[in-house]
Amino acid sequence: MRSDYFPYRKIVNFSIVHARYFIANKAIKGAVNGLMNVVLEEHIREHLGADDITQQQRQEEVEQINSALKSYLK
Repeated sequence: MRSDYFPYRKIVNFSIVHARYFIANKAIKGAVNGLMNVVLEEHIREHLGADDITQQQRQEEVEQINSALKSYLK
């Protein structure tokens, strides 16, 4: 059978390759999001949950977290 009978063959092959990259991209993004959640949770527990810091220090920590979240979630 001649290849010109299947004009969509290149499109299908192209789509399969892109689907693989898309899946890999989503897997990496999920892993990075999971790691970021662990890091943020640990930071919040360690710094903002501490009883021995002042209100000013607590506010500075909140600002740092807000800054990190804003840059991460862009």
